[in-house]
Amino acid sequence: MWLFIIVACLVQQTIDSKELTSKRHLNPQEFMTIIVSTECCYVCVCYSFHEMAMYDIPAAIDFILQKTQQDKLYYIGHSQGGGVGLIAFSVMPQLAKKIKLLMCFAPPYTLGSTKGPMKMLLSLPDGFKKSVWGNKEFRFFSNKLKAINANLCSHPVMDKFCLQLIFLCAGFNRGNLNVSRADMYLGTYPDFTSVKTIRHWSQVEYHKCFLCNTKCVTVCCSQKFECLVAISKEFKYFDYGRKNKVVYNMTKPPFYEIEKMTVPTAVWSGGNDIIAHSKDIEQLLPRITNLVFHKTIPSWHHADFIWGLDAPKRLYTDVLYLMEKYK
Repeated sequence: MWLFIIVACLVQQTIDSKELTSKRHLNPQEFMTIIVSTECCYVCVCYSFHEMAMYDIPAAIDFILQKTQQDKLYYIGHSQGGGVGLIAFSVMPQLAKKIKLLMCFAPPYTLGSTKGPMKMLLSLPDGFKKSVWGNKEFRFFSNKLKAINANLCSHPVMDKFCLQLIFLCAGFNRGNLNVSRADMYLGTYPDFTSVKTIRHWSQVEYHKCFLCNTKCVTVCCSQKFECLVAISKEFKYFDYGRKNKVVYNMTKPPFYEIEKMTVPTAVWSGGNDIIAHSKDIEQLLPRITNLVFHKTIPSWHHADFIWGLDAPKRLYTDVLYLMEKYK
């Protein structure tokens, strides 16, 4: 599996080089730091889920409220979408006042129990990530490769094999995905993000140290071999290393103070989810001050929340009930 991931990364880097530098990156009102230089063919997509929470979420909420002439709205976030909601509404109390109810489907937290390819990806050394993807978009498959995947997954037998790939990445739940839609699933998943986002989640799961005399310590020494050890379980801002003092006025990045969020919050988790594991979500729940609902669906994996055939019965009923209750 490690060899597959490394080979896939290198192949994708070669395919992406021309496609990525030719793309146009829009930066409305500087919501994200995206630097594009066509002369030197350099693209820097410098944002993580932190910037999504601080800039994208407020902009989207204000835009919707302005267009609909409403005072408040419901926020529903799946996976990272739930995580950025927790960050945004705990850091910005004025924004939180605009939310009737926050509903999080399988929100990632410390990723301490994450398994499968996602675990392997996050465990890759930071230097390797930067050497393969640089500061570009993070992508396993280009649009061209996704089109090929969609075509392959549209054929009988192959469609079932494609679903197995989803189970490998998200968790197993036989019979709850529509086989006839396998081409759509693998034609869009996994989507693009930034390398900094992947690096940020890696920092949440692990802390870095240097290998000195076969032991990992947190100080510099003569043998600077970067390694990844010991789950830190720290949900915090991006770690800029030596630049933390300049960015945060402290040597280590601050933690996200989720306890400060007062928005009524509902959380769902999947018993077979190997990305946002139910054990990690159990550690998150005590930090949510105004938790009004929590439900674990034992048979569900990470993708069941968006593609599960039984979602109308096992998820949407609760969502509609809560929306009515907190209207």
